[in-house]
Amino acid sequence: MNHGAGATSGLFLLGSSPPFAPVAPILSEKRESTNMVGLTNEKNPMNTALIIVDMQNDFVEGGALAVAGGLALVPIINRIVQELGQTVLVVTSQDWHPLKAEHFNKWPVHCVANTKGAELVEGLKLPGNTIHVVKGMSGLDDGYSAFEGFEDRGGGGTLERILREREIQDVIVCGIATDYCVKATALDAVRFKYHTTLITNACVGVSQPTTEAALKDMAGAEVVLKQVQ
Repeated sequence: MNHGAGATSGLFLLGSSPPFAPVAPILSEKRESTNMVGLTNEKNPMNTALIIVDMQNDFVEGGALAVAGGLALVPIINRIVQELGQTVLVVTSQDWHPLKAEHFNKWPVHCVANTKGAELVEGLKLPGNTIHVVKGMSGLDDGYSAFEGFEDRGGGGTLERILREREIQDVIVCGIATDYCVKATALDAVRFKYHTTLITNACVGVSQPTTEAALKDMAGAEVVLKQVQ
């Protein structure tokens, strides 16, 4: 895994079309565009956590359960980390499944613990103090939400405990996939009473219909939908 710091500097330009499926007009009206500063807690940026969901080899092009556009998220997320990483808590989540899991009755085998497919995508540039949580380890659960994860390859505290200990109030979510693990993470963040923002152009979904439905669900739960400039 690449845990180095730093990223390419300079103005980040969005492409002519987003890496996720187009969303319904009502969601477009609710979505805001912001600079990086507008993502953090206004009173104290250090009370903000950036949760990077499941940026793993098996979920990007060439992986066992690839989501189209996954690799294109790397420079976007690196830019976000570059701008915010010195003031916010950066967290990554990873599926970390046993080889025999009920989850694989629903999905192709993917992100098996201690395999290349479960590793974070090369090219992510993360601060040295990044918190890494893993999920879906029991073989009986899907482990969609990062809040189901534990630090230190399952031997540490829960994500909720980590965030509370650091007095986090605001959560920013990005990663893969909008309609499954990203959605579950964002909805859990709201349930745990965090002010939650989804960076829509730093996520990709499995399919257009489920991505549209997920964005509607999140917006309805008061997740703030934003795009970074």
